[in-house]
Amino acid sequence: MPARTSHTAFLALAFLLALACSSPEERFAEHVQRAKGYIAENRDDDALIELQSALKINPDDADVNEQLAGLLKQRGSIQAAAFHYGETYRLDPTRVGAAVDQAILLWQTAPRRSHQILAEAKTRFPNDPRIYRGEATLAASQKDMDAALVAAKHAVDLAPDDPQNWAALGAVYLQRTRDLRKQGSVPEQEYLAGIAVFEKLDSLTEGGHVGARVERARLLANLGGHDDEAVAGFRSAIELARSRNDPSAVVYAARRFAGYARHAGKHDLQSEALRDIVD
Repeated sequence: MPARTSHTAFLALAFLLALACSSPEERFAEHVQRAKGYIAENRDDDALIELQSALKINPDDADVNEQLAGLLKQRGSIQAAAFHYGETYRLDPTRVGAAVDQAILLWQTAPRRSHQILAEAKTRFPNDPRIYRGEATLAASQKDMDAALVAAKHAVDLAPDDPQNWAALGAVYLQRTRDLRKQGSVPEQEYLAGIAVFEKLDSLTEGGHVGARVERARLLANLGGHDDEAVAGFRSAIELARSRNDPSAVVYAARRFAGYARHAGKHDLQSEALRDIVD
């Protein structure tokens, strides 16, 4: 046997022996560690393989199930993600967020099951705002905006300093105003309530919230008579995104600004927004 071939065979044998000698716990930890590195490098496919390999060794690890669920959700593998969120909550019933995520993922294919998951979680944790944010999302998805508003407001009441609760309430007001516009008109108080919610979200977010500023500006524009405030709001959102070196947020805010300007026939502002997108 040539020397190079002999050396290669020796290395392969050594590798196999090392695998045989390592314990299941060690192999599990190695898969998890490699997955962590791949996630940091945005190599989600490789991370997915490592997490799946880890679960073959220890399927009852809640952390790995939850990480795997998150990656699967990003890939659009809804049913698989829902399964692993369910496993996460079964293995660790304190992980309410996993139960909520599972319920939201299942609402289109199994709406009754979605409501059952949230109802069960609510009996265990009646004061957890995440459950009510989930209820708001489900109700809005099913076009029950009154129920969505009640649930989102309850989440805010439970934790008024949590920006996520205000974001959920803002999403409900946006949907309500869209629905009312389709029906004919939107009462002024609806616009004002939504504007107040996004102002609160912006104030609670350290350094400010780009999305909150954009949606506040859009509501001001739709309210009418507040064009100067709306323009200032769009510009403020773009500047905030630029200060954070976040090109995707700049483009998001500038596109909304351009849409407003186009609809209002303000060609100079539309050109300004398009320059922001190009820059």
